[in-house]
Amino acid sequence: MIIKLDNKRLEIGKQIRFLFQASYKIEAELLKADYFPPLKRPLKDFLNCKNEFYGYNKNQEIVAIVELKHSDNNCHVQSLVVHPNHFRQGFGKKLMQFVIQKATTNTMTVETGFDNFPACELYRSLNFKENGVYDTEFNIRKIKFILDKTK
Repeated sequence: MIIKLDNKRLEIGKQIRFLFQASYKIEAELLKADYFPPLKRPLKDFLNCKNEFYGYNKNQEIVAIVELKHSDNNCHVQSLVVHPNHFRQGFGKKLMQFVIQKATTNTMTVETGFDNFPACELYRSLNFKENGVYDTEFNIRKIKFILDKTK
């Protein structure tokens, strides 16, 4: 079941951060990143964040989370994380399908590590198209995707 998460509540914020840390640790290893900024994100950033958070609740446990940043004409998937114990079980895809249906804008964007093949495969399977590649200041190659819901 997909639920909206109240990231302003301390206990929920802690759950969100815990899951982000567990998932991003694996992505940092996958990308061979010496420094991975998402792992440095403090709890207060989650508690004060204006983005929307949705979680996939399985047996009273949040196993996946999507973070959305809205603008007038775009919904940006700021983060999509799945707990490593639940990788490759479809929870990320279910969250993304929910977000695509829920979005009130015609475009959606997302970025991930270029070498994060499971994430790239997921976005492509949902009809996101590659929209550029760039290197971050931390020597992480990233890939941008866009979904035009009018096509």
